[in-house]
Amino acid sequence: MKTSLDNNINNNESITAGQSVVTTNPVAVTQAPKASYQTMKNFTGVLTTSTTLTQVVPLYTVTAGKTFYLTDVAFCNNAAFPSQVSVNASSTINASPIIIGHAINTAPFELTNIGTEPSVASASPVTAQIGATTTATSVTYFVAGYEQ
Repeated sequence: MKTSLDNNINNNESITAGQSVVTTNPVAVTQAPKASYQTMKNFTGVLTTSTTLTQVVPLYTVTAGKTFYLTDVAFCNNAAFPSQVSVNASSTINASPIIIGHAINTAPFELTNIGTEPSVASASPVTAQIGATTTATSVTYFVAGYEQ
């Protein structure tokens, strides 16, 4: 018996080049419920890019005595040429990358339900970094995980 949840879980809405596109998701993924000692963390935004400098977006600093585990990442730019993107455990440009890749408007850099769950240590900053680009004027990002 199909429910409305079954119908919704197979639809995925994404934004590509400023336009909303609904596609069918061939692999439905259900997030496991968080344990009582875990705090979910989600960060989203749009960053104006630079033609000369890597942009650093401070997301948050891991609570003392806790660890942040990265579970999902998505970056997309608004150009036909790729932008280098990363999630780092440092405010210093290009230092301590956890995940690094290239985002483009037709092929976003997406990692969902990262099984290895890379982590950031207690009291360390978590940042998103977008490399300099002469073609993209903005990059959207989504970074998620949990702290425990």
